[in-house]
Amino acid sequence: MGHEQFIQWLFYGVLTFVGTYGVYTLAKLRDSIDKLNLHVATIIVKHEWHESEIKDMKKRIYKLEHTNK
Repeated sequence: MGHEQFIQWLFYGVLTFVGTYGVYTLAKLRDSIDKLNLHVATIIVKHEWHESEIKDMKKRIYKLEHTNK
């Protein structure tokens, strides 16, 4: 194996490693984003529930304040 062939083989090996590592990193990033989306969706649902509970409490407080006068 000549010097030029070794350099070419080494270069292709590095390219293969970089490509494989890039695909692996992107896959991990996608999984992380999927988990983040799930957590954000959970927070949004909980926020909506709490918002409706606060509205109900405000209505109840308003009724109590205005019926006891």
